[in-house]
Amino acid sequence: MRPVSDPRLRWVAIGVTVLVAGLVSYLASGSPDGLEAVAERFGFEHAATDPVWGHSPFVDYEGVLGIPAGLVRIVGVAVVALVVFALLRFAGRRSAR
Repeated sequence: MRPVSDPRLRWVAIGVTVLVAGLVSYLASGSPDGLEAVAERFGFEHAATDPVWGHSPFVDYEGVLGIPAGLVRIVGVAVVALVVFALLRFAGRRSAR
């Protein structure tokens, strides 16, 4: 098995992630998510409010502000990956002390 530091393995992982986030996610259900479905079933969907970041392009399943949904998903995955990378790097430095 190749070590994680192998650049080819990193690029393959990035490619698969972009493919899944940008293309395969279009196959996801257009139905409401679990919480929305339960709220509709029990009649309290009117109690929902918009999140504080309600006008962000990352809020819903569709593109916002003219940004295609696939691109929004890819950017979202990239942001999460960068945060995880930074946290793991910080944790690695702390454990090395």
